[in-house]
Parts: sequence; structure tokens; C-alpha cells
Amino acid sequence: MADSEKKGAALFSALISIKRKMVKLREFGAYPQLSNIGIKVIKDHQSNYKEGLKISDFAKKLNISKPAATQIVSELEKNGLVQKITDQSDKRKTYVKLTDKGDTKFFEIQKKHLEMFNGVAEKFDDNDFNEFIRLIEKFNLFLDDYLADQNNSEREK
Repeated sequence: MADSEKKGAALFSALISIKRKMVKLREFGAYPQLSNIGIKVIKDHQSNYKEGLKISDFAKKLNISKPAATQIVSELEKNGLVQKITDQSDKRKTYVKLTDKGDTKFFEIQKKHLEMFNGVAEKFDDNDFNEFIRLIEKFNLFLDDYLADQNNSEREK
């Protein structure tokens, strides 16, 4: 096995291990369900849009289908966390905004995340922490490039 294949296999194994632990964290409520991530996406982007965030843009930001986005938004609306607004000039467009209850939920989620990640940060000395962040950012840039290449390949088909 070539060196790059060994490295790739080791990276794959490490990421699968992290994914399994994230599933466990989700079971304990320390890592959010997709609907909670949706709350964060709406909160982060609703201020950019006067009417709210379009459900189609919400789907793109979560990298999910429009029907899946609609299902998440409907669940959030049922729980009183978001308000759906239909564009009066174009009934096909639906926007979504957080309610006061949704804002409160956002801050609860954010607090949980900060508690968990502050605990992680305490385990690293400054040099290790900075290197860890640098490597995560580098990996994230690779993923951005890889996904862009995949999208371009799909368009060419």
C-alpha cells in the first residue's frame, strides 16, 4: 500500500471514529439535530434578508434538498421556533424567520456548543490548539475545493 493510501485510510478511520462520537453526543443532546442546525443557519442569515431567509437558500446552506428543508422548517414552525412568510407577489416563494422562542432556542444551543468546545480547548496547550485549528481550516479548504470539483463534474454530465 502506497504512503498516500495509508494516510488516506488513517484519516478515514479517524473521521469515522469522530462521526460515531458525534452521534453519541447527539444522543446526549450535546450536539444538535439537523433542525437545531437549521435554527443556527436561519439566525446567521436572516439579518441579511428583510423578508427572512428563502427556504431554497436555507436548503442550499444546509446542502439538503428543498423537500427536506421544507420538512425541517415545518417541524420548526410546529414547535413555534420559526415563522413562515409567503411572498404576496410570488406565492411560490416562502421565507422563514425565527420567532422569539426560536431566538431563545438559538442561544440555548449556542451555550451548549460553547460549553462543549471550551472543554475541548482546555485539553490543548496553546501551540497544539493553534495547530489543531490550522489543520482543521486546511482540511476544510480541501473539502471546499473537492466539493467544487464534484459540482463542476456533475454539471458537465
